[in-house]
Amino acid sequence: MPRQLALLFLLFALFSSSCNIEGKDAPMLAGETTSGIELSDLMKTDNVIVINVWATWCGTCIREIPDLNKLVGDYEEDSTVSFIGLCDDNRDKMNAILEMHPFSYQQIPNAKKISSKLKTRMVKTYPQHIIIHQGKVMFENTDGGGDIYRLLKTRIQEVKMHASQ
Repeated sequence: MPRQLALLFLLFALFSSSCNIEGKDAPMLAGETTSGIELSDLMKTDNVIVINVWATWCGTCIREIPDLNKLVGDYEEDSTVSFIGLCDDNRDKMNAILEMHPFSYQQIPNAKKISSKLKTRMVKTYPQHIIIHQGKVMFENTDGGGDIYRLLKTRIQEVKMHASQ
């Protein structure tokens, strides 16, 4: 029994451990949104880039959409903040969900190759939120709980304040 508990603990530690990527260089990301925005071009700007990695089968991802849309609305007049959704599912599956749950982020379907560059755990977790500014990862969250609106809004404001100093 003690060996089994030790093995369970080890497996839990391996699968739940994360690599902190905050403050590190962001990987170069390339892909085109459904509206024609090239992510690699956006990465070269001074914009604060807010990325949401999601999947159509992820209940938490879907439940967050209204809060994330509210966040986009808060920055509607601010061209220095960009919101990108990386959906790991194909365009048809993504569009079926977006018809029922409109999502204001610019979307990139079939984004597994892109989002895997941002993976911070041994096992990919959803949803994942990343804020990139000036080529650096300023924030990363794979928690999937809590008040994501307030958390992201606070972090975006911190990044913008730091950038203006």
